[in-house]
Amino acid sequence: MCFDVDDGNPDTVRAIMRGLASCGIESRYVHVSTSGGKGYHVEVFFDYPVETWKLKRVYDWIIAEMSLDRKKVEFRPTNKQAIKLPLGVHHKTGNTCWFLDKETFAPIEAKTHIFDIEVFSAAKFSSAVRDLPPIKIDLTALRENQLRKESSGHAPIAKGSSANHDAVEAAGGSTTGNGTRHNFMVSYAVRMRNEKLSADECEQRLWDWYLEHGKDISSSTPEEVKADIKGILKWVYSDHFVPGCKRREDISADEALFCLQPRTKNARKILFIITAMCNVYGRCEITYDRLMRMFQCSRQTVITNVKNLVDAGYIQHVSATPKFAGGRFVRHCNVYYVNRDKRVQALDACGGLTDTRAPIRLGKLLDGFDDEYYSVLASVLPSQALLPRLAPSEKSLAENAVRNGRLS
Repeated sequence: MCFDVDDGNPDTVRAIMRGLASCGIESRYVHVSTSGGKGYHVEVFFDYPVETWKLKRVYDWIIAEMSLDRKKVEFRPTNKQAIKLPLGVHHKTGNTCWFLDKETFAPIEAKTHIFDIEVFSAAKFSSAVRDLPPIKIDLTALRENQLRKESSGHAPIAKGSSANHDAVEAAGGSTTGNGTRHNFMVSYAVRMRNEKLSADECEQRLWDWYLEHGKDISSSTPEEVKADIKGILKWVYSDHFVPGCKRREDISADEALFCLQPRTKNARKILFIITAMCNVYGRCEITYDRLMRMFQCSRQTVITNVKNLVDAGYIQHVSATPKFAGGRFVRHCNVYYVNRDKRVQALDACGGLTDTRAPIRLGKLLDGFDDEYYSVLASVLPSQALLPRLAPSEKSLAENAVRNGRLS
């Protein structure tokens, strides 16, 4: 773990060491070296790898507690930014990055000093992170600064920004809880869309707010925040986003008929599960592997049918973005949305149906798809509308569902 001190001020280094001591990291585990230029590196070495978020949590706490400027004291290394190790050579100045005496800041020009380095216990560090008190935010100063910017016409957030501070206070006077900064930004993005601001204007205002306040109250890196803002805007400014809409836990006859429009059996089933999950959660996150297990088909069959649904305009597909976590790249689920325009066109072509609905039991759909799928279809559609749209191999299953009347 390294604090990259760019201001070249020994007092800043001493403040960091005091902050580390407050976290339970004694001075003998804290090491200071030159950066090879004008600055310093304050380093702690561990006996075992430590998750980056824990290191960042301590960094954020020390920056706030010691009233340091994070523009002059940077966190290193990150997933994207490395740090020069002590005893290395600066590629521009040619200076060796010697360890320094922590009292006099005189260089210790002996490479054998590395054998005197004491490493800190990763387990003790994890305990210290858990015991850290929350970072306190001066809400009065935050509000006064925001009002001052509003009065000058340069407020980073649009009208009604007092609600921003209400949101902070509702979170217990702090925005350090998991996901709070993200939820905070989602609320702003929704407000700005409702006020008819463009996505570009919204992005700039969110970023301005982060630069003004968010750096001191968020554990995310600027790169992570930028990516999160783009994800928020992609959702809030998409056609799928309807502020205040109620999520449903049922399937209507019209939706069932829409799901029967694709030509192949597996495509119809995939469209049905996506529609059901979009009704419940607002979007569908599901892996190819899960769809393979549900439909007892090959991975290529799933990929081909999903692509056909996208190409035909039934669904929209947002590819998962790999993220580096836990020392490896992790790829999250793809995200799917039902294309509402296509649904309207399909229903207009088929004619209207009565507004019959059946409850969605996602647990049964995901664990035993076929039984629940045909039961729902038989519950909301009359036989004359259902059976002609099924493959011959499906008709016996649907007829059994009609006879059993599992759903009423």
